[in-house]
Formats: sequence, C-alpha cells, structure tokens
Amino acid sequence: MVSLQALGGCIFLLCITSIVQGQLYKANLLRSGHYKIENVFDSNLKDALGSIGQNAWNVNHLDLSSNALSKIDSSDLSQFANLKVLNLSLNVLSETVDLSQLQQLQTLDLNNNYIQRVRVGRSVQNLFAVNNNITGVECVNNAITGKKLNLANNKINWLRDIGSTCRNGVEELNLELNDIDEINFDDLSGSRDTLKILNLAYNFIFNMKRSGNFVFTSLNTLDLSFNKIAFMSEVLNVAQKARTINLMNNKLVLIDSGLRLTAVTNLDMRGNEFQCKTLETYLGNHKNHVARPAETCDSKQQQKGGYCCENLNAPFADRLIALKRREQSLFIPRDAQKNREECERENSERQNRVKHILAQHRTQIDQRVFHEQEKVKLSSRKIELERVLAEKEGGIDSLKELLRSTASSLSLPNVSAEDTQKAMVDIVEYFERRNQEEQRKQSKAIQDVESSQQKIEKLLEDKAILDKQTADADKALKAANDTLVELTAKHDALSKFLAAQQAS
Repeated sequence: MVSLQALGGCIFLLCITSIVQGQLYKANLLRSGHYKIENVFDSNLKDALGSIGQNAWNVNHLDLSSNALSKIDSSDLSQFANLKVLNLSLNVLSETVDLSQLQQLQTLDLNNNYIQRVRVGRSVQNLFAVNNNITGVECVNNAITGKKLNLANNKINWLRDIGSTCRNGVEELNLELNDIDEINFDDLSGSRDTLKILNLAYNFIFNMKRSGNFVFTSLNTLDLSFNKIAFMSEVLNVAQKARTINLMNNKLVLIDSGLRLTAVTNLDMRGNEFQCKTLETYLGNHKNHVARPAETCDSKQQQKGGYCCENLNAPFADRLIALKRREQSLFIPRDAQKNREECERENSERQNRVKHILAQHRTQIDQRVFHEQEKVKLSSRKIELERVLAEKEGGIDSLKELLRSTASSLSLPNVSAEDTQKAMVDIVEYFERRNQEEQRKQSKAIQDVESSQQKIEKLLEDKAILDKQTADADKALKAANDTLVELTAKHDALSKFLAAQQAS
C-alpha cells in the first residue's frame, strides 16, 4: 500500500491508488460522475479503469488525457454504460480508434494523438480530433443535428473522407490545415439548414464545385483563406447568407459577374492577384466590400477599394505563364532564389499556423508519461522513416531511369542521371532553349504576318484608289456617251432640216 504522504497528498475528494508492474496510476473523483485517471499506460489500463469498480455505471465524464495510451476501443470501456464525455487527448493513440459501441457518448476529445481513422457511435455530437493524422471519420448510425466537428491539422483529402452521417446535420466543421485540394459543397447539402461555421483555411483548394442550387441558410462564417483558389465563381453563392467570408492569401484573379454576396458585412480578399477590371466590376456591385486596412501595393499594381490589382489582358494565361516559369525556375540558378523564397514564405506561414494550433491544444503532462510518450513516438517515427526511406530510394531509382530515358530521347549524351539535380537543370535548360527557339520562330512568324498584313492593307488602299478612279472614269464615260447621244440626235435633226430646206 502506498501512503497519501508518499503521493504528496491528494487534493481530490477521492484518490484511489495502485502500483501495477511498477507503474502508478491515480483515479480521482473530481465531482459526482466525473473521474480523471492519471499515469495510465497500455499495461495498466484495465486495472486503472477497474479501480473505479461498481461506480462505473454512474460515470458520465471520464478523463484519460495526458497519459501514454497507444490503443483503446469500445470493449475497454464497456462497463461505462452511461458515459457521455470521454477525454483521450494528449496520448499516443494511433491507427484506428473505434468507440462506436459507446451508445451514450456525446462528446469525444482525441486532440493531440497520432490517429489515422476514427469511428464513433450514434449519439456523438461533439468530436474534437485536432493535431492527428486522420484520413477518415465514420459516424455509425448517427442522425444527431447540431454536430460540432473539429478536425484541424489532419490528413483529410476531401469532404467525403468524412462519412455522410457525420457530414449531415453539422453546425460547426473545422477542417483547417488538411490536404484538401478540391471542395464540392454538394457534399455538405445535408447540413444546408444547420451549418453555421465552416473553416477550410490552410488547405490546397484550387477548385470549388456545386451542382445543386442550394444555399446554407444558417451559415455565419466561411473561411477559405490561405488556399490556391484563382476564380471567385458563382459557386460561392452557396454562402450568400454568410456574414463573414475570408478569402485572404489565395491566387484570386477573376470574379464571376453572377456572384452576389450582398449579405456579407465582413469580407477579406487581401493578398490576391486580381485583374483590375473584374475587381472594379465586383466592388461596383458590392459597395460595402472595402478592404480595411487597405493593402500596400507594389509599383506594378493599382489600388481599387483598398485591394491591389493589375491590368491583365489575358488574366489566366498571364498567371499560368508566370506559374510555369516559377515551377521551372526552381531548377534554374538565376531565377531560383526569388521563387524559392516565395515557396518558403508560404510554407513558413503554414508551419506557423500548425505551431499555433499545436500550442493552443497543448497542456502539461507528467514527466514520466512524457518520456513514455516520446519512446512510443520515436518508435513510430523510426518505422515511418524506414518506410519513407524505402519509398524515396525507389523514387530516386525511378527518377534516374526517367532522366536517362529523357536524356537519350533528347540526344543529350553528356547528361549524367547520377547527378539528378544537374541532370534536371540540363534537361530544363534544353527545353528552355527549345522554348526560346520556338518563341523566336513565333516572333518571326508574327513579324511576317504583320508585314504581310501591312502589304495587304497597302494593296487594299491602292485598290480603293483604283476603284475610285475607275468609278470616276465610268462616270465621265457615261457623261461622254450621254453627250454623244445628244449630239447625234441634234445632228439627225439638223440633217432633216437641211434636207427639207433643199427640197423646198
């Protein structure tokens, strides 16, 4: 038996202690039905939970946070028949966590773990799973409305990675800092009347779609900041009831003339690449959408309504050319520095946001538990790095083979596939030379066309002059013919008169 004095005293109403395999856990009754269990490991989980004994049926709030659990499922918690709140944050849970058999569970906290997939039951209304590696969430037979799902800083690729029963009836959905590159608002049609907050910031979204003509009737806040969106299309009319829309730091160039966000009182579009004409038209239809504070524009830009823009004749083509040049320049020393700095800046912004989210959900844990967590994390990291290394080695071999075949097809005998960076630079420079040659040919062809056009225009001018001269000549000839006819008639009349005089 371990004394209370040896434990440093117990400040809780009840403190149950036990040593199992040299590991001490403490089950603390904070208030009626609310237990917190500390110093829990995989090896003593069963005993730690069992220490609550016959009171398990009366527990509605169980806190197992800040421990070193790497696995748990519904069977471990089967004695907690009336459990409504479960906190498993700050453990080292990984792979799949399946708690779908906990029929009364309403709130589940899985923040700060290494979980890949989550299964919850029919009664879960609040799921907090920030800072994991989640790629999928399933809500078994869940028809709850007003759900709050916080899945920030995970590995979600698209909305359908979240099961339909999870997506239906959602009130708040936070998917900030995931891997989403395309968003289809139809996937949230089951929440059209319940969704109030949708956070999709810091993803990689470049395309938005919607086939249904529905509107989120209760939506208050939509955050699409720090993505890759280039076109503010009519799809955004799905959020026309929202009060706040954040589109900061995208790649916005054009705005659809059919877009109407007249209910929005707080719109932020700073940090984009607008064409001036489209921005001016949009702001003309939305007088209240002025940037506060106004952006600071560079020498090539103008400012309209507090936003920076450029006069682009072919907006998407101009941006696409700039993007392609930026991609190629990463391998070309003379252009690489500037574009790498931009990539590093964007990555730094994302990493800073990740650190903020991590810090926001981090709490203090016992030093021994911390070391145990670190052991588990390092073991998992080692396995992951070994897997990645094998993939990278295979990828490098494939890249070398691709470089060899490319160099051979381009007749570049001096390119060494072993020096991959130099090989890529040589191949890119080859295509740059080809591109410059094609551009020279195109330029020459354009000059020839322009010269031919000038000749054609000169010939047309000469033809117009000749046509005018011909018309004048025809007119003069007609006048001469008319005069000749008149003179002939007079001659005939005179001849008759003379003949008549001679006869008399």
